[in-house]
Amino acid sequence: MGAIGALTCLSWSWCMAAQSGAAADYAAWDEALGGWEVGTRITHVILLEDHRGERDNPPENPSFVGTVTKLNDEQDYLPYKFYVQYRLQPYLAIGVALDRFGAEAFDEGRRDEEGNLVEGTSGADGTTWLTGPLLYVSGRYLNDTMFTPYGELGLAHYFASFEESSGWGSSKAFELDDPTGVYGAIGCEARFDGHWSADLYGRYMNVDVDGVYTVNGRERGDILFTMSNLTLGIGAKYTF
Repeated sequence: MGAIGALTCLSWSWCMAAQSGAAADYAAWDEALGGWEVGTRITHVILLEDHRGERDNPPENPSFVGTVTKLNDEQDYLPYKFYVQYRLQPYLAIGVALDRFGAEAFDEGRRDEEGNLVEGTSGADGTTWLTGPLLYVSGRYLNDTMFTPYGELGLAHYFASFEESSGWGSSKAFELDDPTGVYGAIGCEARFDGHWSADLYGRYMNVDVDGVYTVNGRERGDILFTMSNLTLGIGAKYTF
């Protein structure tokens, strides 16, 4: 949860800097600059449904797939979540961004009659990674301070891949569909000069991954990975 702490510290720093930024002519900056903006973010993802069903996958209480009843969020903190946007109006923009996150499929194991975990029955099958573009419309509230709040509505198209854990078995496979998601986001920029700004970002993404579990090429069950999430991010942006 280190990313959340970083967001809190950055928010406090921006608040403390508000009075010193009030003297800048933000309106003049907006008038002088063109419409293109590029930036990047570091993000932290929190899965909203990380437990599902029972290990034996009964029809009345199904698991994610087979004995997988838990998803562990997998983070990618590399700062290549780039985005490019064009301002149609001072308060309205369209853009495209790159996103990537993962969820580890975990078998929580079998328990004996006394509720103790049976050794050797728990472990990870592997990690599902979603990578793809986000297309969005963004609106912002212009004001006389260094802070510019904004909101986004967008669509995501992800390419799904499954990274198997070592020893999982070459005869087994998760064949996953490429999902489409919808999202809403809010954020706030802090402008430091006419071109550079820092960014705080929060997003709700609604996306699920469907697929089929196979053994030796034969279908053994359906897959449903509920990967809807909250994403928190910090970043930087340059305006041309």
